[in-house]
Amino acid sequence: MSARLARLPRGAAALLALAWAALIWWLLGGRGVTPEPWFWFMGYAYDLSHAALFGALAVWCALAWRVDDEAADTQASRADDASPFGPTSAGWLAAACAALLYGGLMEWRQAAVPGRHASWFDLATDAVGAFGLPWVLSRPADGARRAALVLLAAGLSALAAREL
Repeated sequence: MSARLARLPRGAAALLALAWAALIWWLLGGRGVTPEPWFWFMGYAYDLSHAALFGALAVWCALAWRVDDEAADTQASRADDASPFGPTSAGWLAAACAALLYGGLMEWRQAAVPGRHASWFDLATDAVGAFGLPWVLSRPADGARRAALVLLAAGLSALAAREL
């Protein structure tokens, strides 16, 4: 999967990041998007989705902001666990911080919508996704182990949002 991501043009990744940010704005900012609790786990699933939404935003941003250095790409492509984000982690770290800042903006926006509230636990779940998904993808050789850790952290964070 990382090889496919690495071939995504930066412009396409930027468009995906903008479209994804607009989707998050619509999903989390409105008053009518919160699902009715059909089942006992719907609220938990909704809180858990924050990790996926902001993790994907961080990935699109990291791919849009990556440095296309031909020498670095050649060296990275030889490695068994080549990262789609380039030879350093600075790009995905900056993208994760940007996604988390956007998560903070969304929580601030939700505080102003009647019937919605801002939650530090939602922001924590955003952070797990924003930092976790790029971390999982940054080293495909350890992807399964890293994914399990991120899923555990997201699950605990979403559970805290439900219980507290």
